[in-house]
Amino acid sequence: MAIINKSFAPHCRNYIVEHCKVHPYSLGTDGSNDSGIDKMNPICIKIFDADRSKTTTCHFFDMCLTSGDDCAKAAVIFSSIEKKFEEYEIPWENCISISVDNTNSMIRKRNSVASRFSEKNNNTFIGVCPCHLAHLAAIRAHDIFCDYIALNVENVMIDLYYWFDKSAKRKDKLREYFEFCNQEYQDVLKHLLSVRWLSLKKCISRIFVSLQN
Repeated sequence: MAIINKSFAPHCRNYIVEHCKVHPYSLGTDGSNDSGIDKMNPICIKIFDADRSKTTTCHFFDMCLTSGDDCAKAAVIFSSIEKKFEEYEIPWENCISISVDNTNSMIRKRNSVASRFSEKNNNTFIGVCPCHLAHLAAIRAHDIFCDYIALNVENVMIDLYYWFDKSAKRKDKLREYFEFCNQEYQDVLKHLLSVRWLSLKKCISRIFVSLQN
């Protein structure tokens, strides 16, 4: 861990810092859930790496921790980010875009993290997280679909996992099904609500593969 934190990390970060001082860059950040002592606000920087890979690359920059009663407020989050940029003397003028979460503290017109980025560089394009937008659209489509078929897909995935989870007898019946269909046995995946659509897609795809064959 010491080698990673004291040797590799500074080397990788210094390359990004020096690049951002003279070239355009984009930022992405999304705060963690308030489940720990500190709130994590990881910053990723995307650049066009003209010197090495000749492609657009994304790099972790800093965790930008906040703590205390106001740890989730826009002013506190932005202050944590700003201190890191001042520490490494990264100019705001080179920031061409940022991608943030869709919460009020992040994206509202006034008194948000995004509005403070705009104050630093009015030409910065503010974009919301496309993954969250896709998730919201998927949730809406899922709810309408469930109303239509009178069945909740997420609940089916959860029930299916626990139906087989602790029963060797049921798993053996599932194995027989795979053999009958000339398929290699695969466990039923557990749908993790904490990662939402990422987990649901994998679970549904696993079931579809089994049924299609």
